[in-house]
Amino acid sequence: MRAAAGDDAKPSIMSEYMIQVLGMDTCADTIVGNALQRGISGGQKRRLTAGEVLAGPARILFMDEISTGLDSSTTYRIISFLQQTVKALSKTMLISLLQPPPEVFELFDDLILLAEGHVVYHGTREGVLQFLEAQGFKCPARKGVADYLQEVVSRKDQKGYWCGDKEAYRFVSGKDFAAAFQRYRADEFTLKDLKKVYPAGKKQPRMSSWKLFQACCSREIILIKRNLYVHVTSNVIQGSIIAVIVSTIFLRTTMHHETVQDANKFMGVLFYMIMNIMYRGLPEMTLTITRLQAFYKQRDSQFYPAWSWALPTIFFRIPMSFMDVAIWTCITYWGVGFAPEFTRFFKHFVLLFLVNQASFAMFRCIGAIARSPTITSTFGFFFFITTVANGGYLKSRGTSCKKTKG
Repeated sequence: MRAAAGDDAKPSIMSEYMIQVLGMDTCADTIVGNALQRGISGGQKRRLTAGEVLAGPARILFMDEISTGLDSSTTYRIISFLQQTVKALSKTMLISLLQPPPEVFELFDDLILLAEGHVVYHGTREGVLQFLEAQGFKCPARKGVADYLQEVVSRKDQKGYWCGDKEAYRFVSGKDFAAAFQRYRADEFTLKDLKKVYPAGKKQPRMSSWKLFQACCSREIILIKRNLYVHVTSNVIQGSIIAVIVSTIFLRTTMHHETVQDANKFMGVLFYMIMNIMYRGLPEMTLTITRLQAFYKQRDSQFYPAWSWALPTIFFRIPMSFMDVAIWTCITYWGVGFAPEFTRFFKHFVLLFLVNQASFAMFRCIGAIARSPTITSTFGFFFFITTVANGGYLKSRGTSCKKTKG
């Protein structure tokens, strides 16, 4: 609350509250990580997934074994937070847990007990013991209800909870429990009640498109800052070194303009420059694939529309592309010995910049369509080689070069 009341920074109270409740405050600034880069632990990833889903506008949530890998205190804190969320935001949550502690079990409102593919019980949490006692099974006083429910439908442990005549005991399968449950609830639920259509609740308010776009832009800036050393290494340092090498190969002190062969040299260096600038967009395939999984998950959860995610990726690549092409052009243009007029220099720069942007778009599109590293690498190099082969320079016209007077 103090952070939200400040003038300089006003973070989302809900997000900060989720971070505290989920126990993520100690790793709030840590990257998630992957197979090659160490990040948060497995249990922290589960908490992050739960927090990510809760931050979305979905009103019905399905959570499967969210307590796996968590200690009992953290599990209780998360389930307690989910209970408060259900009450405060009028949401519905269906959560499956394996062997929850008694204090966690007490937090649930309704219970669905499954066995052998059948619904053994579906109703209030307090009513499950009454139903099982009606079938001849009783939970011991010091036995956890959750453990009792899992064992009473098991062929191995069911007999120990039989409270009737031991000689009259027979194993009650999941199908038999389901049939008994239908008879048990026949007087409470009728077919007419089950077919009743309830009015839809109020639509949860959603942020404006402009705010969603701003949020995506902020995230893109964070990603660029996080990987700044990669952009500097690949775009500035590597590009400068290659530009110096090209300038020394096609140095203007040994380049002349008198013959067709000299013209072919200039055409060759132009072709090499364009292909080199186009090749800079190849890493976009891998970057696109790594981000698609999170994008589809968040888009399907209605976090934001697709355009608000795609446009920041395109816009924030423009300054880096501008800087990359500017460094390349300034080093190579006068070093090779092209026409010294500024207008031609500007046209040369614009051409390389547009080629670089088209390369980014092409490889980004390939990554979005293929969605697999193997397929994208195959198709990416195929399109690149096809572009080179049909660029108009590699195919010889069969004409002989004759020396002409300049």
